[in-house]
Amino acid sequence: PYAFSLQIAYMVITHLAYVPLKIDGAVDDVLLRLIPYQGSLTTLADLFFKKNWQQFFMRWEKIYDSYSEMFWLSFWSDQAWRAYFAIEALSRNNTAGARRFAYRLPSSFLTRSWKLSTKKELYALYQSLYFFDIRAKNNTSFTVQDVLMSASRIGT
Repeated sequence: PYAFSLQIAYMVITHLAYVPLKIDGAVDDVLLRLIPYQGSLTTLADLFFKKNWQQFFMRWEKIYDSYSEMFWLSFWSDQAWRAYFAIEALSRNNTAGARRFAYRLPSSFLTRSWKLSTKKELYALYQSLYFFDIRAKNNTSFTVQDVLMSASRIGT
């Protein structure tokens, strides 16, 4: 189910003649190229914490340029920080504290995906993001994408 403006509908109709309808998935490919991805950041974070790297990077690629590097730095730092302390609270059977820290984390984090991350991994991610922040403020060519690519390799 796609929802889009009249302008995008016209663009789809204009390009419809070029879509190979007999090829499986071709319509979806064309629609994904013509219609901006409106995926949620919560879904993106959920894929990250579930370590579903293929889906995560596929979705993130679609929205990465919609936000600045500083936004991504802030977003992932907040996610890592909250997840770290939610795991800490859960490990001490403090569910009320875990719920407080898990605010803005995906809803599945407290029920399932918290078991897939360790405090050590989250601390390393946070440290990498901090390092990136310093590098970004000194105008280097290091990106948040580089940090998350390295984070996806931790524990594999």
